[in-house]
Amino acid sequence: MKENKYLEYFKSGHTGKTEVYDVLSKSSGAVLGHIKWYGPWRQYCFFPSPKTVFNPDCLNHINAFIGEQMAERKLVKKRIAKNGDSNVSLCRICGWPAQWFVEL
Repeated sequence: MKENKYLEYFKSGHTGKTEVYDVLSKSSGAVLGHIKWYGPWRQYCFFPSPKTVFNPDCLNHINAFIGEQMAERKLVKKRIAKNGDSNVSLCRICGWPAQWFVEL
């Protein structure tokens, strides 16, 4: 993803199936909103914090980040379907099953 000089993303949680990200201001560290799964629409959505204002560049950057998360989700679902095991947790970087890795 192209670097943005105003925003950064922090993985703040995991629901068991999807990730939750905080959108932070690089200048103040304030939480500007959250990106999380919205079940009724079956996609990641941006939930802005109250009294926040965004310009088109920031919204485009947030939209691109959401697009990357959706693409990654589709890729993982394809790999799980290919492996035939819905209980397999795959590495987000290489796609190999996570249980194959040993913590050192």
